[in-house]
Amino acid sequence: MFQRTKSCSYQFKEVWTSPSITLSYWIDGYNWAKLNKEVIAVPNSNITKYYLPSEEEKTIKDKEIKRYENCRFHSFDTYKSVYFNMWCVYLANNAGEWRSATCTCPSFLKNYICKHIIGISIRLKYCKAPPEAENIAIGTKKREADHLKPKSFGHTIIFCY
Repeated sequence: MFQRTKSCSYQFKEVWTSPSITLSYWIDGYNWAKLNKEVIAVPNSNITKYYLPSEEEKTIKDKEIKRYENCRFHSFDTYKSVYFNMWCVYLANNAGEWRSATCTCPSFLKNYICKHIIGISIRLKYCKAPPEAENIAIGTKKREADHLKPKSFGHTIIFCY
């Protein structure tokens, strides 16, 4: 059993609460929202779970969703075939909390934001893409749109107390 011998209080200042969304993410999300991909929504009390097809797929079958939810894996190849066939986005039913959504795609796991979250939020009218993202045609490479990025000269400073 542990006992605290001395009381200590740390003061933390919250600096960052949501991921920053670059123009390339807005472009990808807006273009994804315009694609004709089927999205299956499973509402809950506060959160809705959205099943999205991966890049290669256009539709998802109910059988695949059941397998995704109930599958036990005996090999990594089975895991890959099930979990990389579709992505799941968990989005709050409150429009103001769309930035706190999560996704199972690799891009979200690395950057805490992805085109799926932005795309679904645009489809639900939880957010609106900036005009720069709407003016880029589907299929335009990110490097071709780089000249539209705003120039930033600021620095991020994190204070620890």
